Amino acid sequence: MIENTTAIINVLTYPNLIATVALVVSILSIFIGFWGLWLQRNHNRLSVRPIAVADNYLGKERISISIKNAGVGPLLIKSIDIVNKKGVISAELSELLPPDEINCLIASLKGLEKHTLSIGESLPIFIYDLNFHDKEQATVRDKIQNILKDLTIRLRYTDIYGKEQEMFNDDLKGFATPLSVSKKTDTVHSQL
Repeated sequence: MIENTTAIINVLTYPNLIATVALVVSILSIFIGFWGLWLQRNHNRLSVRPIAVADNYLGKERISISIKNAGVGPLLIKSIDIVNKKGVISAELSELLPPDEINCLIASLKGLEKHTLSIGESLPIFIYDLNFHDKEQATVRDKIQNILKDLTIRLRYTDIYGKEQEMFNDDLKGFATPLSVSKKTDTVHSQL
């Protein structure tokens, strides 16, 4: 037993001790370097993450549907489609709205694959400007609201690194909210 202890003490002489400590420090620094690199890569991925949000508006003079990039990195669209309550998928909103009565901007959703939204940019999908006091336009507005309330817009998108983000679903139920006009102030109140 004393021979083993003496052998260990002989091995751990001053030069060997310094070499052993230097080896441990080197291995530890390599591990810390790789760990720091891993943390930095994760931080970079999160710091350029796009976030799709609904930017819908139901007001006195306008009805609009937009998708906005509220994240801190570019949003690359993979696909965008519209689903109704029956599960019918359409690539075009114009196919679901009354054709002749609407004079409005309806963006074509075909060809939006690989479209990029920069930080803070909105993609208008539907805009209908109207004269709120015109009874005919108010009837068309009611028809539009009745159709929109049953629709959901689905958006698949990725970040700049090609990592697919959680699917964005914009349920348009808020368009079921009727607009009411205050007689005194002529203002519109909606729950959207």
